[in-house]
Amino acid sequence: MDEIPTGVFPTRELYRSIGRASLEKLLREQKAQVLRKGWIQVGAAPQDIVAAVRRGGVCSCLSALKRHHVWVPEFHDVHVRGNRRAVADRTGPFCRRYGRPLPEYGAVDDVPTALEHSVHCLDAEGMIVVIDSIIHRGLMSYDEVAHLFRDAP
Repeated sequence: MDEIPTGVFPTRELYRSIGRASLEKLLREQKAQVLRKGWIQVGAAPQDIVAAVRRGGVCSCLSALKRHHVWVPEFHDVHVRGNRRAVADRTGPFCRRYGRPLPEYGAVDDVPTALEHSVHCLDAEGMIVVIDSIIHRGLMSYDEVAHLFRDAP
């Protein structure tokens, strides 16, 4: 078996990277566990990410931005973005953006997706500070941020 990744992954990603037989072996040996349908934890993983996936979503909003080393105001709960099914089937709260829910690609959202989902969790001052941090760190440009929110109400 090649190098085994550690963390939280969509099952299909693990099938592609290590193969079905290797993944089934990890599950049998209890070196991996199913967190929910379609998502598996291999080895140790950060608890905020595990909690987000178990709740029916992925780590997003302020939690994801903090993981990307963006300055965010202090918060205490894990910020979770749920897909359409999770939001309908589970109790929240879930962070949301304007418009339709986005599909899940990884256990932690990228900066633009996390920023979109932070609009309902931050006040105006918080948004300004977070966006300033993103631009200052070179994670997005001013034009990219403006484009991201071009259709926002």
